[in-house]
Amino acid sequence: MYGLYRAGFDWYDFLVSIVLTLGWTRIEGWALFMKDRCILFVYIDDFVLSGPSEQARKYFADLATKIDLEP
Repeated sequence: MYGLYRAGFDWYDFLVSIVLTLGWTRIEGWALFMKDRCILFVYIDDFVLSGPSEQARKYFADLATKIDLEP
């Protein structure tokens, strides 16, 4: 996918579909999602997940079942 004009758009569409399926709420106009007291920020193919430790670990594990993630 790297190098293709639509790669970034296709990746983001794919990611949004997964994140919404897992129950996150998308903040319009931003690559930002919220669930309970956690925030997921996406920049290209990097994620920042912030929130209470136990919830953040659980949500990271949920995302890791759908996308290949490294802590």
